[in-house]
Amino acid sequence: MATWTTSVTDAYLMLGQCNREMGRGDAAVEALRKGLKAWPASPLLERALGEMLFRTQYDSTEAGKLLEHAARLLPRDPEARHYYARWAYLNARHRICATQEKEAVGLPGLSDLAFLQMYTLLGMCEGGIENAEAARAAFKRAGAVNSKQSSCDPIAATQYVQFLTRYNDDTRAAKIVDEVLERVSGFGPAHLQKAKYLDRAGQSAAATTEARLALASAGNDLNSERACHTLLARCFAAIGRSVEAAREQQWIADHPNPEAPR
Repeated sequence: MATWTTSVTDAYLMLGQCNREMGRGDAAVEALRKGLKAWPASPLLERALGEMLFRTQYDSTEAGKLLEHAARLLPRDPEARHYYARWAYLNARHRICATQEKEAVGLPGLSDLAFLQMYTLLGMCEGGIENAEAARAAFKRAGAVNSKQSSCDPIAATQYVQFLTRYNDDTRAAKIVDEVLERVSGFGPAHLQKAKYLDRAGQSAAATTEARLALASAGNDLNSERACHTLLARCFAAIGRSVEAAREQQWIADHPNPEAPR
C-alpha cells in the first residue's frame, strides 16, 4: 500500500513538473492540487505546489503555509527548508528565514551551487535582523564557494557587496566588486557599484566612465538604470559638462520612479 501510494504521488509530481517545463503553469498547479486532494497528507506535493505558487506570486499566503508545513514534515529535506526560507525572506520574516536556512545548510548531500545559494540567502536573512557577524560569516562562506566556481555568480557576490556597503566597509566591498568585474566584466550592477565608490572618492570623471559601462552592460533593472543616470547627472555637473548633465536630468524626468509618492 505504501509503495502504491508513493508511486501515485510521484505521478502527480511528474505531471506537475512536465507541465511546468512546457510553460503550462496553470496546468501544473491544477495537477498538484488534484494530487493533494487525493493525498492531502503528502508533504512532497505540498512542497511542489508551494514552490509553484511562490514562483508565480512571491507573497502568496497559501504558498507560505504549504512550504511551512512541508518543511516541518520533511526536516531532513534541504529543498523544503530552502524554499520556505526564500518565501520567508521575501515576506520580511527574516528570523524564520535564518532559522530554516541554518538548518538547511547543515543537511547532507548539498552541491557547491546549493551551498552558494543557501549561504547567500542566510547572509541576507541574518543581515535583515541586524545579526551582522552571522551575516558576514555566511557571506564569507558563500564567497569562498563562489571563488572556486568556474563561472562566478555575480548576483550572489553583489549581495555581499551591498551588506558591506551598508556597514561602511567600502574597502572590502570595492575589492569584491573588482574581483567580480575581473570574472564577469559585463555585469552592470558591479560597474554601478564601482561608479558609486569613485563618486564618493571625488573622482567624478572616472565615475561617469563606470556608470556608462554599467548602462551598456547586462543585469540592470529600472532602479539601477535610474541610479546610473542620477549619478551621471551629478558627476557631469560636478566636472562642468552641463549639456550632458541636462541630458541625464531629462532622462530621469522622462522615466519617473513608479514607486515614488505622487
